[in-house]
Amino acid sequence: MSIRIIGIGEYTAGAIDFLRCDRYSSVSYETIYNVEDLEVHNTDKLAIVLAYDHFEVAVEVASAFYQKGVLTLGFFPKIIMGSGCFDAQTLYNGFGLCSIIDSIILPIIYPNLISFDINDIYSVLRDSKLFSTWYEYADNVDALVRKCKDHLNHIDLSKIERACFNLYTTQPLDLKLEDLGQLKEILDLLPVECQYILGISQITDIDYSDSCFNVPGLSLILSGKDMKIFA
Repeated sequence: MSIRIIGIGEYTAGAIDFLRCDRYSSVSYETIYNVEDLEVHNTDKLAIVLAYDHFEVAVEVASAFYQKGVLTLGFFPKIIMGSGCFDAQTLYNGFGLCSIIDSIILPIIYPNLISFDINDIYSVLRDSKLFSTWYEYADNVDALVRKCKDHLNHIDLSKIERACFNLYTTQPLDLKLEDLGQLKEILDLLPVECQYILGISQITDIDYSDSCFNVPGLSLILSGKDMKIFA
């Protein structure tokens, strides 16, 4: 399985270099200046296209993946309307890129205590048009739930159609039954018709002192064709 993060043009080179990390052994990073430089492989499962400009090239690159059935996501400072070659797009203006990427990739490449894999990411983002990601952490699950609820209560969730939540736990595992009950308080904020997936992960080989992620934490991916994208 191949996951590719592709920057379009010279202005994305710094971001692509920043994202390179040994713990993502199944992720490739590249900067492309025109679509002739691109080759789509049979093993490609997820393509993330990042661009600050040269959006016409971004569309051509995305189309090459999308037409091959690869889950194709766009990260841009504005939504590219009517392109028809992205499963989903989100707004990105240069801040928090590592956290956004981690929210999507970490549940895929690390084993989970509760089943969660790329098929779950597919089910949330495939042809969803728009999405937002977010990561929150706190000293304990109770504080984490309160922070998440406070954030979500200031967001218009009425158009959210699909969602996935992944809880990152402490080492060793210290998760109680009442913690899961508290997590349900977050899920209850979503529209009744929203389809959601919940995963629980432990990641043993991340140096959290040098990471965007701290534990316990919760990553969220929310999607919907008419949703309001939040930062």
